[in-house]
Amino acid sequence: MRLAKAVSTVSALVIVSGLMAAFLVGAEDQKFDFDSKTDFSRFKTYSWMPDMQVIPPYPEVDRSQVESAFKEVLEDTLAARGMTRIDSGTPDVYVKFTAMLYYGYQAGIFESGAGSDGPFVETDSSLSIEQDSQVIISFVEPTTQETLWRGTSVEKIDKPRDLPRKVRKQAEKLLEKYPPRQ
Repeated sequence: MRLAKAVSTVSALVIVSGLMAAFLVGAEDQKFDFDSKTDFSRFKTYSWMPDMQVIPPYPEVDRSQVESAFKEVLEDTLAARGMTRIDSGTPDVYVKFTAMLYYGYQAGIFESGAGSDGPFVETDSSLSIEQDSQVIISFVEPTTQETLWRGTSVEKIDKPRDLPRKVRKQAEKLLEKYPPRQ
């Protein structure tokens, strides 16, 4: 009787853990924050943030493709919202963007029980490496260097070489929330 209860409890825990892991791994996580006192409608010009590191060096990722994907999405979206990029002088706002890859591990356990001679436990386990792409876009006040708006997106990625495509998709989704509704 105790063994059957233990098997039942362990099985329930494994199922709940598996469902939580599946939810967390497959979910896209987006977060936004902004200075509620800022009038974003006054921003008409922008420049890229000086000295920003777009992506840390990963041997399997073409950094120039990631930077191009970011710039293309940002330039198109901001132009559609009436903003112009300037290369000299002080802009109304700096735009900063970065992408990172994170590696984690996913463990799974499968158990079953109850045979003709009584309860038994059969286990099978697996371990896989999960990769996430994180994209951060920030709008920064040029004089004070304070962040006025920031969007962050974390999403599962299958292969690091897909990062430029993933960055484009994540940046487009983040920019749907800019400027913020106040």
